[in-house]
Amino acid sequence: IVEQEVTHNQMSLKKRYENCLELVDEWEKQSEGMAMRKLRSWNTLVHVDSSKAVWSRMPSMPLMEVPGEGEIQASTEGFWSWIFVWQRFSFQRLLTWERNTCTQPRMLAGTTNQITSRMAELWKAHPRCRMWIRWTLATMGRGGNAGQQIRDVILDIMHAHGIKEIHGTYYEQWHQKLHNNTTPEDIGICRAIIKFLQTDGNMSEYWKVLADHGIDKERLASYSRPITT
Repeated sequence: IVEQEVTHNQMSLKKRYENCLELVDEWEKQSEGMAMRKLRSWNTLVHVDSSKAVWSRMPSMPLMEVPGEGEIQASTEGFWSWIFVWQRFSFQRLLTWERNTCTQPRMLAGTTNQITSRMAELWKAHPRCRMWIRWTLATMGRGGNAGQQIRDVILDIMHAHGIKEIHGTYYEQWHQKLHNNTTPEDIGICRAIIKFLQTDGNMSEYWKVLADHGIDKERLASYSRPITT
């Protein structure tokens, strides 16, 4: 996790969800295997008396090593505490949501659907982990099937009101950001625009809504597709 976040040149919320899916899938495979470890070597199971050419079974022993409840619980909590803290840091924007990547709305929505559905499956299948999985799930978006529709409807609104897709205009900058670097912050930006229009262009209301979503002028300008107008 640390290597991916610190050393990878490209990272996005979508990529983080994909990495998380890989890790939990690998964990599930390993956790299912914990109850059935590798068999002991055959020569530990039988004894051969070469002088009498007699084979006999060694004293009774379990063929499989079954880990204790404490070992399983410790392994579970160790893994899921990492997953939860990782996603919690992402939710709080302590980790980047987009760095040198291209994430379209439909792509992020699809991956969010995938990981939340997977978390629900894991919650059902692993009672020991339910608290951690529930906490982790609370840091993730709900997904949905309207990712592409959001972008398309914005274009429809622009065209219906004669707002041209001209480089350097506010709506075009946001459209490019939304289309190429989608993050949950676009919801806050959209709400700010709606409030701006509802209040006949009151910029104070626009910035107030953005501030409620933790977005300021510097944040808007920091995107790979910056909003500066």
